[in-house]
Amino acid sequence: MGFPFKRIGSSPTNAGVDGGVFNKFDNYYSNQDGSLIQKDVFGYIQATGGSTVDSPTHRYHVFTASGSLVVTALSDVPTVPSSMEYLVVAGGGGAGGNGGGGGGAGGVLHHPGLTAVAQTYTVVVGEGGNADNTGGDSYFGPTSNSPTGPAPAAGGSLSKGGGSSGFRQGGESGGSGGGAGWGGPPQSRPGGEGIQPTQPTNSKGGATPYGNDGGYGIDPGPGDNQSSGGGGGAGGAGQNYGPNKAAGGVGQPFSNFPAPVLAPAVPTGPAWSPIVGPTGLFAGGGGGGMGGSSPNPGNSSRSPGGGGQGGKGNPDSLPNADKDAIQFTGSGGGGGGSATPSSDYSGVGADGIVMIRYPIT
Repeated sequence: MGFPFKRIGSSPTNAGVDGGVFNKFDNYYSNQDGSLIQKDVFGYIQATGGSTVDSPTHRYHVFTASGSLVVTALSDVPTVPSSMEYLVVAGGGGAGGNGGGGGGAGGVLHHPGLTAVAQTYTVVVGEGGNADNTGGDSYFGPTSNSPTGPAPAAGGSLSKGGGSSGFRQGGESGGSGGGAGWGGPPQSRPGGEGIQPTQPTNSKGGATPYGNDGGYGIDPGPGDNQSSGGGGGAGGAGQNYGPNKAAGGVGQPFSNFPAPVLAPAVPTGPAWSPIVGPTGLFAGGGGGGMGGSSPNPGNSSRSPGGGGQGGKGNPDSLPNADKDAIQFTGSGGGGGGSATPSSDYSGVGADGIVMIRYPIT
């Protein structure tokens, strides 16, 4: 019967010198006096980059700005896999003013378990769009060394920025589409297309895509029912024009990325945490702005996931404190109310976020 210890010394360099023994099952060195010295065993992935925070079972790397994740070692314990779950959220689209539509949320890509490699991964975090501007793309994937320096490589995950909106125009396409503005002929305009699900397979890196269309806008004529469309969200389409209200599409929950764990790693944690919540809700569409000659209530609250609130109709179309999307959620800005300057009253989209996690037990 074989003996479960191999006599190699109390360390590899002292093998056969000091008489220690190595327990190859427990990964400890045993000295002659009975004391134990643990091997240089990590047991899980070793990596640097972003802001790190731990749960009892996982380590998270949170990126609110572009950078790199550098994996220096893989797990050397069979029961701890060398896999990384990640969430890539692009920047949300900016909204239109003067009854403009809500901005679309940034596209979202989620991968439940990418096999890690000891290498450098590029991280790009898309910025939120200003008024009438589409949000920026986000990326996570291997780094390709190009002649001009490190750059994203093929096979990574690229999420598209949210579509924008404007006055008297259809919504722009994006990760999730922007809502259409109201006003003038034609009386009904389509929202922008949510293009994240239809992106080429080689740009998704095996991740599941999330993105939806923006809502229609309409101007039925004088009265109180003029309405732009809500921006699309990762979890649902923007609401079409309706009586005094066109809510942004809801965000998508990702329960493995909960705010109570991640908030310490996010610069705007106190404002961010109640929006993302324990279910990990990201990328809500912005609400559509209202028109009309008398006060229209607009959207009474943000869309779930952090989208901006749509503005009210004239004469209540004053600056709306909740028109901007919640930062680092990838959500769309809220449309401005009628008879207001386009850039002063329309909400800006939120910057995106990239998060990676792996087991540490």
